[in-house]
Amino acid sequence: MIDNAMKTQLKDYFKSLDDSISLVVKASENAKQDELLEMLDQVASCSEKIDVVKDNELVDVPSFSIKKNNEETGISFCGIPGGHEFNSFILAILNSAGFGKMPDEEIKERIVALKGNINLNTYVTLSCPNCADVVQSLNLFAALNPAISHTMIDGALVIEQAKALNVEAVPTVFSGKDIIRVGKTDLLHLLEILEENFK
Repeated sequence: MIDNAMKTQLKDYFKSLDDSISLVVKASENAKQDELLEMLDQVASCSEKIDVVKDNELVDVPSFSIKKNNEETGISFCGIPGGHEFNSFILAILNSAGFGKMPDEEIKERIVALKGNINLNTYVTLSCPNCADVVQSLNLFAALNPAISHTMIDGALVIEQAKALNVEAVPTVFSGKDIIRVGKTDLLHLLEILEENFK
């Protein structure tokens, strides 16, 4: 799934990791579970700081979350983050450890200032570059602010759920049961939306 060239690149990215990163996988009888486990094992093999931990909680769709030093980061993936979302996954590991693309200090302060129990879900398709931009921004918010949690959801694996929620385009971002953004946007606009509700 991950070729040798990519593994070499990942090893280079992960050299800076000081914290222990756990990829916590929920149990699933879904046919794609083995594919998810294989991908996570291959990523974890690129750094002694990363391990894969199996959770006994049973879910319908292959899912995992990221912990840093055994603490929740608030970042989860429902589905297998391939395509553009593979970059989101790798950046989530780096952001959790304080590396990767980071905003300037003023923007960081605004993200950290958000208050409340902020649970965000983004429905995506793996071929959508605009989805990855949104996922990466919201994962970064979760990495910086413990009040925020964010889950990427592969809409192709939860078709009936997406229909029930009236997801008609991607990316679609939910706060709880409320749609707060549909379509292409950037980190600053997402921050402004959250500031309207959680400052």
